[in-house]
Amino acid sequence: MKHRITSNYPPEVALQVQRGIGVAVRGAMVVADHNPVFWEGLASEQKSIHTDLKKLGDLVSLTWAGCEENVNPKGYRYRIDFSAARVLQPCDFDRQGKVALIRLEAVELKARGN
Repeated sequence: MKHRITSNYPPEVALQVQRGIGVAVRGAMVVADHNPVFWEGLASEQKSIHTDLKKLGDLVSLTWAGCEENVNPKGYRYRIDFSAARVLQPCDFDRQGKVALIRLEAVELKARGN
């Protein structure tokens, strides 16, 4: 996986996001990586998340796209390039560093052959 590094780039968060995407693609998410409240809604959706992510193709790159404003304590936005799509996704983390919220801001499907 390639990364674009910027001066405000948090590499430890990028590794956590990259790992989380890989785990989700495999359909193997676990409660230990997530805030318990977020996990309550996420757990039952694992199969559909896994199916949807597989449709996006292989993970190509993860690019930091800025910090989320008004997110306590940490919110980061990433551009995630898959072989079949580009996704803009904010990821929020709680004080323990667990995923507290993932939102899908935008999806751009790539033309076949690109």
